[in-house]
Amino acid sequence: MELRVLKYFLVVAREENITKAASLLHVTQPTLSRQLMQLEELSGEISIGAGESNSMTALSQTMTAFRREHSLVRFSIYSATADDIKDRLEKGLLDLGLLAEPVNIQLNSQYGKHGAKSHGRGIGLLYRQPGRRAALCPMAPPLETGTVLVGKKDQTFSRAATAFLNRIKNAD
Repeated sequence: MELRVLKYFLVVAREENITKAASLLHVTQPTLSRQLMQLEELSGEISIGAGESNSMTALSQTMTAFRREHSLVRFSIYSATADDIKDRLEKGLLDLGLLAEPVNIQLNSQYGKHGAKSHGRGIGLLYRQPGRRAALCPMAPPLETGTVLVGKKDQTFSRAATAFLNRIKNAD
């Protein structure tokens, strides 16, 4: 966003008349209207708390696709434990949290459920015999868990966060 557009907005707000503001700014009224519409474009920051999980890959792909359409939206990722993320959600410091199931908190509303499976060579015991390369012995049965994207109950989300959540809901 350019400072010029913010200046236009301030002049319109001060004058309380778009035609008079356009005259003072030496631009046409349609040009000023078009510039002000840029301010209405979806913008803002969405803060998401998440631990390290396979579901972050799916979430980051969704975030990338969302940013292609809404380039003014920024994501802030906070990496922490589930307890820390829940605490920050409760305090309103995070918009959303990506948590492993089962989620046992009163503040949550589920927006998307993402499965994460670690198996085969993903989780196991690493061992090394003298003179040989290290080997991974996979755990059996495979470790499987799901994750959910949660937000504070009855929270009012920004336009950007609401649009992002709608994208996730429609993807399921």
